[in-house]
Amino acid sequence: MKLAIATGKENVDNYIAKSLEGSKIVNYSDYFYKNQLEKFDVVILSNLLEGEIKFNELLFLLKQQGTRVIFLCKPEEQLSTEDKDDLATYLSYGLYDVMFSNNIKINDIRELIDNPKDFSLEYVQNLYVKYVNKEALEKNNSLKTIVNKLKSQQQVEDLPNETIKYIEKIVEVEIEKEVIKPVVVEKIKTVTKEKEVIDNSVIATFSFCSTGKTFLSSVLSNSFHNREYSVNLISLDKYSSANVYFNSFEESNSVDKDIKNNKLSNLFNNEFVKDLNLITDSYGSTLELDKDKVNEIIDLSRNKYKISIIDCNSHDYDITKSIISIANTNLFVIDTNKNHILLNFKILKEWFNKGFVNMDKTILVINNCFKDSLSYSSTLSEIEKFENEINSSFKNIVTIENLRDIDDLIYNNNISIGLKGKFKEDIDTLMLTLKSKSEGNNNKKIFLEIIKYLKSQIKPISFLIFSIIIIYMLLKLFFKEGFY
Repeated sequence: MKLAIATGKENVDNYIAKSLEGSKIVNYSDYFYKNQLEKFDVVILSNLLEGEIKFNELLFLLKQQGTRVIFLCKPEEQLSTEDKDDLATYLSYGLYDVMFSNNIKINDIRELIDNPKDFSLEYVQNLYVKYVNKEALEKNNSLKTIVNKLKSQQQVEDLPNETIKYIEKIVEVEIEKEVIKPVVVEKIKTVTKEKEVIDNSVIATFSFCSTGKTFLSSVLSNSFHNREYSVNLISLDKYSSANVYFNSFEESNSVDKDIKNNKLSNLFNNEFVKDLNLITDSYGSTLELDKDKVNEIIDLSRNKYKISIIDCNSHDYDITKSIISIANTNLFVIDTNKNHILLNFKILKEWFNKGFVNMDKTILVINNCFKDSLSYSSTLSEIEKFENEINSSFKNIVTIENLRDIDDLIYNNNISIGLKGKFKEDIDTLMLTLKSKSEGNNNKKIFLEIIKYLKSQIKPISFLIFSIIIIYMLLKLFFKEGFY
């Protein structure tokens, strides 16, 4: 087990380290951010740890990495207002291994390491009610309104007329593509409908702080491409993780020069792979774009590619307003960090009140969430509160769980590696929400290509006999999978 000790008190750190073999003392919070590849199983932490990374941000980072956190506190009667706020933040992330004491005993720490606490314990529930928010436990019924909007994790086939299973929310789509008011149900229904397939669309992803928006945009671009769409990703964020995802750090891959020289058509001449293009400035570039130039790039992209995904700059509000006004669909990306949620909804509310946001084409994406945590329940409460305040609802709500399943996509520098696990299921759900074609399989194409080749090589009579044998063998081969 890999253990870090980060209490911010040298004597406490040394005392614990002497008794716990293999532990490492960490003296500042920034260490965990700068050394994210060095993942710890357990971190013993207090809010006295110094560093640029704030306590709540550090908790989010450790929770994101799947690290257990043991929180050392003063006795409850000695807690300051700041201590209580930090404890509330700790509990809201679904972390419950807290120790109240001025006299740390190594056996007590070993007990917490070996026997983690969970929310089923009455002691933990009482702590949560006392320090976080009693209303969060009393609003289970009202939370169903939000929960019922979440899509079932069903993958559909790309057929013109089919039976699709949904859980909780069903959207009927007319052939004329007129979307009827969503109907919320609380049980599984089977519905037959004409499926609207997205095409020639502009999809904008936006947020007002760091929520994994750019990485999600990159994954979406690759996923659309895998479903045989031609795709252009325009990433406008500085130090974009699109550079990481597509391994595009070289100056030769930069579009800075073409944009400065107003040679915008050149932006589409060097596709990353066939029918998948990336437009982003060089890593760390200071290039500034104006609204008119961005709109011109989007127009060119719309004419050349079936799907254009615009990853908006989180800090350039004027350009973002322009992009979300012309996009067919907007993905508003949040996470379960309480500070991020409050900031995102505060600004979104202001934009909605001023007419900059159309909720009928805005899908909420809860990124990198943990559904078994209280922070997730708290997030649903904030969503409900926001929708009530503006008297309007998101077009849909989709959750994306832990991103750790796809580390290989970055560290292998190979976007051809397939998505996997729960993350793939969530991306499939988001693609379904966006009315994407299914990935399907290529068995039918393979079968037809084989027959075409044989027909060109064998005389008619021989071909008839030989093809009967081949068809019999292929039917046995594909029987379990089917041709679609």
